Amino acid sequence: MASENPYASPAMTTDVVREVPQLEPPQSITYQLTDGEAREITNYLSFNNTAYERYLKKRQRRFYWMGAIGAVAASCMGIAGDEFRPLFLAAVTYSALLFFAGYRLPARARKGAAKLALEMQADDKFGWMDQQLCVTLEEGGVHIEEDNGYRFRRWTRIDRLETSGGVLYLFFDANSAMPVPSRAFYDEAAFLAFRQLAAQLLQKAQGEPTAR
Repeated sequence: MASENPYASPAMTTDVVREVPQLEPPQSITYQLTDGEAREITNYLSFNNTAYERYLKKRQRRFYWMGAIGAVAASCMGIAGDEFRPLFLAAVTYSALLFFAGYRLPARARKGAAKLALEMQADDKFGWMDQQLCVTLEEGGVHIEEDNGYRFRRWTRIDRLETSGGVLYLFFDANSAMPVPSRAFYDEAAFLAFRQLAAQLLQKAQGEPTAR
């Protein structure tokens, strides 16, 4: 039987800053996501996690490289003489547009992602809306209980952990994860202790040295 996290209590607040406690499994936290949290989490999982950021940076570098090639070509045409002036102007324009497109790529991607996240939230893509969730960190894996059932993931099937915007993400693959908001905990120390325990159990399952 999983024990409740003794440091988790959404109904309580405190101004006291505590040291991060050391927890032992099993530890559980129960919560329900707000509409705003669901929207931000959907956006992060689909477009802002580290896998997507790597893809976006790769695309951006491609624009910059093509722009640099255009700039080199323009320089060569400028040196060659007036007979290449039309091509020189075209190469300069081409290079400038590519650099601008690369610069604007992240902002355009974020704008499109926010719009799509609203649509995905309306469709309840991840099945989180109006559900009480309970996440339990166990020695063998993560137990997730929802209103419509439960599931269990061994630590060897957890891809990675990420923290963003006050939310701990337990990633199952590149774009699928279980979010645990820090807001559900008694204070920041309780959230950090829960995250630290998850990291230790994941590292142990992966055969890596456990950081203390």
